[in-house]
Amino acid sequence: MQISYKGPESGAGAKWSWNPASQGKGAMVFDSAESNRQLTYTLTFPDMGSAATGRIVLTPQANGTRVTWSFETTLGNNPVMRWFGLMIPGMVGKDFDEGLANLEEAVK
Repeated sequence: MQISYKGPESGAGAKWSWNPASQGKGAMVFDSAESNRQLTYTLTFPDMGSAATGRIVLTPQANGTRVTWSFETTLGNNPVMRWFGLMIPGMVGKDFDEGLANLEEAVK
């Protein structure tokens, strides 16, 4: 897989893109970053002509920090894309679970 980075090393404007041999290419850019509060990013998938917005929000709690990770996209009226949308939770859910587990392990 070819991976490239552009922009600042961290924070708003940081971007990375990937071009794997076996899957579609894509890119992620951080749109906003508020330290210890939230991160908003845009994912683009040129092969599919689509984009999605993600957000990670950190909320202080009495016994730690609550992490909320959301993902939004617009599928339009194309019936094939709407059908594909039904599969998105199964496709990215494992990645979200793994990412949150890795975060939990890193902060222990």
